[in-house]
Amino acid sequence: MSNGVIAHTLVAQGYANFWRPPAPVDFVPLPEANALLNDLADHPHAFVLACLVDRQDSAERAWTLPYRLGERAGSWQFADLAALSQNMVMQHLTQPDALHRFPAVMAQVVYRGLQRIAQHYEGQANRIWEGSCGGLPAGGSR
Repeated sequence: MSNGVIAHTLVAQGYANFWRPPAPVDFVPLPEANALLNDLADHPHAFVLACLVDRQDSAERAWTLPYRLGERAGSWQFADLAALSQNMVMQHLTQPDALHRFPAVMAQVVYRGLQRIAQHYEGQANRIWEGSCGGLPAGGSR
């Protein structure tokens, strides 16, 4: 098989995979957290926050952090989370137990991430990838 045939086959498979209906991803063994992370239409910021904190700790703990933050803050809605002060984000990430191995550093990352989404993407985290990925719509679905 020539390199051209192999390349064509791989590209065709990639397009087929891209355009098939999205399937939920199990990021962590907590169904509620997975539901939040997979909800790119209403809660894309949860996915973005998990991406931001997925370092220097277990992936399970990092990808659960947006769900736990919402529990502690009383809401998973972007506007409610973005309205939290930096001190409140720090408190939610550190008490009663730390949500990350480095909660003080990640509290700054989460706070700045929320503020950047608010200021640069009009509170809509899905605008980060809007227009990329071969035309993936803003809602995150095909």
